[in-house]
Parts: sequence; structure tokens; C-alpha cells
Amino acid sequence: MSATFKVVSNKVGHNQPFGPDTRRVLQLLARADYLKESQATGQWSDAASTALQTFLKKAGFRPSSVIDPNEKSDILLALCMKANVVLEIDSDLRKSAAFLNFWSKINSLNMKYAWSGKPNCGEDKLVYGFFGYRNFLIFTNKNSYFDVGSDQYGMNCISFTNLALSIWRTGCAHDAPYDVSQAAGGFNPIANRYGMRCVNNPRFVPSSNNFEFGSTDLAHEVPTRPAPPIPLRPIQNPPAVAIQRSSPTAKFLDGFFYDASDVMQATASNQLYYLQWNYQAQALSNGNILPAGFGHHDTVLLNGDVYEINTTTPALRKTPLAARLKMAPGNAVRVMGPA
Repeated sequence: MSATFKVVSNKVGHNQPFGPDTRRVLQLLARADYLKESQATGQWSDAASTALQTFLKKAGFRPSSVIDPNEKSDILLALCMKANVVLEIDSDLRKSAAFLNFWSKINSLNMKYAWSGKPNCGEDKLVYGFFGYRNFLIFTNKNSYFDVGSDQYGMNCISFTNLALSIWRTGCAHDAPYDVSQAAGGFNPIANRYGMRCVNNPRFVPSSNNFEFGSTDLAHEVPTRPAPPIPLRPIQNPPAVAIQRSSPTAKFLDGFFYDASDVMQATASNQLYYLQWNYQAQALSNGNILPAGFGHHDTVLLNGDVYEINTTTPALRKTPLAARLKMAPGNAVRVMGPA
């Protein structure tokens, strides 16, 4: 999938063929309150021509019967702004300044958590760089159309983290490796898209051929394969666990963190890190055991604070890492970076 989104590629308006471009312009006119919602799904009409003329006049553009993508004007940008489907950022900024500017802007929008995988969280949203405008992000639904009569601004944890990493590096969402694909998560962290390496836990050190993992760090049993179909349960006084260096579990546990002080010791200030929240191991409803290392939530870390979007109200939140770890008992955190 691409990083940028071009609203129209062909002329849209009176006597122009109907197609995806026309449908998008109709939706934008409806979102901007120039057209009725019921008129945003059909072909171009006299009502659409009137709506276009009204918009052009109010926005200060010369009259026209069409929107021409090759015309050197900001008609489409102005219409998208009026329809509340774009967000202006500052693409000249980089690193901390870029990310914090982005964070401030999305907080001003009352951003919603949008993910079809969660009940009552609506459709997935795609967030592109707006073609031709490096200072703008543009939000569409998963089919690259604009929702009419509903809130267009929304992200899930993958899209938020994906944007954060891109904006930190390039100031925008227009350049590779950013793309809008949400084919990430689980055992494939979104940070892999950016070539970020796993940060090892300094407490997890080799001892001869084994890793010795301390009793205060391991809060739940880590099953080995094959595992009996029993639910996981907390261990009141867990013993130290010796894990073979060559075992699959070791590949995950050497990147697991359980304590904020360990994370701070292993990371640098004024740098952005990716934090993936992992099940140490998870009992599934069918009785099977999901192995340790499966990531179920994506966040970023800057100077000891976790930034995320979640199903909470408000959806966007910034939480000190120590407090955030307490909110997710039985989880481990994988750290990758810096960005």
C-alpha cells in the first residue's frame, strides 16, 4: 500500500464520468455541509453542481463546473479542510519536536479509537500523507472513501505508532518506509517496518549455557512446548527459572521488560522507542497456549512516558511508564529502537 493519497486523478463535475473520484468529492461536499448526505452516494447531479459553486464562492475560488486535479490551486485542500478529513502538521520539524507537535495536534481533535476488531469501535481508518502537501495528513475509511455523517478522525494503536515513528524520522507521512498498511502486530511488530532492533533487558544475562531469570521478574508460568491445555495462573512465590539459550522462549524473554527502571537503564533520553505489550503466555478459549512474545498493543516511549491510543476516554493518553506497567499486570514489554 502507498504512503500518500490523491483524492482525485481525473476531472470531477458536470458532464464528467462517474467513478471513485466523483464519489469522494460528493462525500466531501456532504461532510462540509454543502450537500445532503443522501445525495453523496449517487452520480453527479444539479444539486452537486450547486454545492460545488457555493463552496467555491465561499472559499474564494473562481466559479467552475469541475474540479480539475491538474489545476494549480488549493481547491481540493480547502474542501478537505472544510470537511474535516485532514490534519496540518509541520513537516520541517524532526525527532522530538516533530512528534510532540503531532501529539498536540491529534489531541486537539478529540481523536477516537477506531478498529473493527473491537466492538463499538467503528471501522478501521487509514491515515495517508496528503498527496502534494507534506504538511497534511488525510484520513479515510478502509476503502479509501470518506465517511459521511460520522466522525472521520480515528486511529488504532498500529496506525498511531506507525505515524509516530514516521513523523519522528521525516516530519511527515509521505516517505518510505511509511505506508498505511496495518499488516503488523502479533509476532511481527510495526517497528520491523522501520528496521528497529530489539533492546535487551540488562537484567536478563547469560549464565553458562542458560539464562537465569529472577523470581521477581517472572510473574506467570512460561509454558514449554508441548503445553497442557490449562489456564495460566499467578505464582505466589515464583522460583528463578533457567531457560536454555537456544530455546524459542529465550528469543522472546531476552527482550522482555517488567520494570520501568530496567527500561530506563536500557534506553536513552530524548529518543523515541517502540513499546510492544506482550503476553508472557496466554491461555486461549480453546485450551491452547499462545506462546510468549505475542504482541497485542503498540505504543511509543519518550523520556519515560508512554504515548498511546486505546479504548479509554479520552482515547489518547500519556502515562509514566511505571504507572502504565501497573495497569497491565501479567504483561511484558518489548522495547525496540531508538527510532
